[in-house]
Amino acid sequence: MANLVDEFLDSPHYGERTARHWLDVVRYTDTYGYEWDPVAVGSWEYRDYLIRAFNNDIGYDQLIREQIAGDLLPQPRINHEQEINESMIGPMFYHLGEHRHGASVNFNGIHQEMIDNKIDAFSKTFLAMTVACARCHDHKLDAISQKDYYALAGMFMTPRWTTRPIDTERQNLANITELKALRQQIHQALKDLWSASPNLEPDALRVWANKNRAQLAASAPGNISHPFSKLVGKIAYEPVSIAKATAPNSTLEIEIDTKTVLATGAIPKTDIYTIEFDTA
Repeated sequence: MANLVDEFLDSPHYGERTARHWLDVVRYTDTYGYEWDPVAVGSWEYRDYLIRAFNNDIGYDQLIREQIAGDLLPQPRINHEQEINESMIGPMFYHLGEHRHGASVNFNGIHQEMIDNKIDAFSKTFLAMTVACARCHDHKLDAISQKDYYALAGMFMTPRWTTRPIDTERQNLANITELKALRQQIHQALKDLWSASPNLEPDALRVWANKNRAQLAASAPGNISHPFSKLVGKIAYEPVSIAKATAPNSTLEIEIDTKTVLATGAIPKTDIYTIEFDTA
């Protein structure tokens, strides 16, 4: 009997069967739901995430953390075999069931129904009780107040609903490396396109150039054609080579051509860029 139990637990079908019970609890569906609901796009990712979790014997506490706030975990659970962030998939729990269409939040009443559905599923799944009754009145038998209900509603209304990538950086490392290698070629192609197309400049840039026409003309030291010349007449400009680029709150990288600077990492809303070059 012990061998038979081990055989069942070791089988990949164990996760499939056990996940079915959990999927019933979280109102899983990968087809049309209630009335105007569209298809739950990508719901199969959540289904497969559960199957992997049960087959890999992930702890119940970890599973709960991932589904409540898997996108906020400081140390997410990484699947190195598939190079995906497993924890990031967990919060899809909130987007199963009724009222999933993002556009529907613009209609009065629909957004509130979506929030109510999340509260109902959350409380039944993780608290083993029904909180949805308190939407309209205090639930005296379970001592759940309307204040409790709308505190949960405020929490569920606060996050911005959006799609998040679950790929690890390593999964796209080859593509990222190739794109970095092609970046300079792309930059040059865009520069050539911009230079050859007289109608790409914004009106505000044209107004600015004409307003500062005299200053621009006086600052043109050489005979190399520059795209600005199209805005104010044939003025020649000499592109400079950047020697140093710094910023207190950003990481600045001088490109191979020494003519452009790339800001990388977490870009703040405001910062001061200092660019040093020799005007010759």
